[in-house]
Amino acid sequence: MNNNYTFELLNDNNIKDLPSLFKNAFNEVRSIESIKSKYDSSKTGGNNFTFIAYDSNNNPGGLYAIFPVYINYNNEKILAGQVGDILIHSDHKKSFNLFSKLASHSHDYAKNNGIKLLYAFVYGDKGSYPLFVRYLDFIDNECFKGYCVKINTLPLSSLAKRYPAVNFFYKPYFLFLHKLFFKKQNYFLNFKKEMNYNEIEKDNDYIKYKSSYSSSEVLEIGSVRFFIKLNKDGSIGIGDVDKCSIIEISSSIKKLKIIAFLMGVRILQFEMSKDHILDQILCSQYNAINERRLLYLPLDENINGETIKFTYCDLDTF
Repeated sequence: MNNNYTFELLNDNNIKDLPSLFKNAFNEVRSIESIKSKYDSSKTGGNNFTFIAYDSNNNPGGLYAIFPVYINYNNEKILAGQVGDILIHSDHKKSFNLFSKLASHSHDYAKNNGIKLLYAFVYGDKGSYPLFVRYLDFIDNECFKGYCVKINTLPLSSLAKRYPAVNFFYKPYFLFLHKLFFKKQNYFLNFKKEMNYNEIEKDNDYIKYKSSYSSSEVLEIGSVRFFIKLNKDGSIGIGDVDKCSIIEISSSIKKLKIIAFLMGVRILQFEMSKDHILDQILCSQYNAINERRLLYLPLDENINGETIKFTYCDLDTF
């Protein structure tokens, strides 16, 4: 395959090439509207850091996505980016040259335009892990801890996802319980409360952005606000929690388990960095599943990625 590639920042003109690239690389159907929502960078000032590679015939060969976020770092707001969707067209799968050039070009652009840190979540130590660590100099920081809290109930939620007839009856029941037990909110109350670690700034713009491309919402349970998503498998993903006391959060998680029982949701899924407040609550009750690795690449020598804690909603897939 020809190695003469050109790189273009994602824009309103070339974004039309992404649905076919997603279909070819991931066998996923993505609409232009959903792609535009996910790749919208207005929450961080509108600067875009995602590049598309084109071959000598001007066909899209690959994508290297960097999703910008703000991180509260030692009481200062810095710009960081998650390396998310990496797509390589099947015609270019054997070209490591494309991946390395695309990544290097994207990292240089990010560094020169204000991003202080890049981070990525990968499964295990295979797949893309060697590419990030051996060839792109990412640092293997830690296992990203996961907890699957199992609920002993009828699997109504997952059955509704699989069978339209079940969903016909389940949906009004689910909406009734949702309205009865949850109080929908637009933001966290205490997201700026200081903790003993740094984290992504989950302000109103962040919540609005996440909710624009996924079924996530901030829901108040008891005195605590949770960022929650109903996953495709019928489980409930807990993206983050308002900064309250451990006692308050533990009490609200107990209430969430009761609600999940009534809703027929069999799994509550949590993911977070070690020693995050959610980890402190769950580690004494459940066994962690360490499937993902958290990798980071400082683009500023003054930034220490080890001091930053992440949660489930910080993944671009949430």
